[in-house]
Amino acid sequence: MESCSTKSHGKDLSLKEMLNNSNIIERILTLLSHNNRLIKNCFDSDTQFVRQLQLAFQVFTNLDIGKFSMAEFLSAYVDKLLRKGGSISLTASMEDTIESIVTVFSHLSDKDLFLEVYRN
Repeated sequence: MESCSTKSHGKDLSLKEMLNNSNIIERILTLLSHNNRLIKNCFDSDTQFVRQLQLAFQVFTNLDIGKFSMAEFLSAYVDKLLRKGGSISLTASMEDTIESIVTVFSHLSDKDLFLEVYRN
């Protein structure tokens, strides 16, 4: 099992190093997509299942990972994604990824921290 340690050989890792060493945001986006498909295909998008999924994502998207919050991770991931994309027109998969990121963002309780980290 992989871990998301904030230390590597006794040295504290920066936010960007942690993001590069883990794929936490990709895993969250994959989990969200999988569960949305499951609810749509198996439960006909029943509102109770949709609401419970939203509540569950709200809980763990507001947890801290080591010394960093999920808002900081998400902000750094968005920055990395948009810098990599540059001025290239958005592909369908990139649009889907951005839609998923917006969904995860909507679950964050500390949106101000996301903005602060993104600005820097």
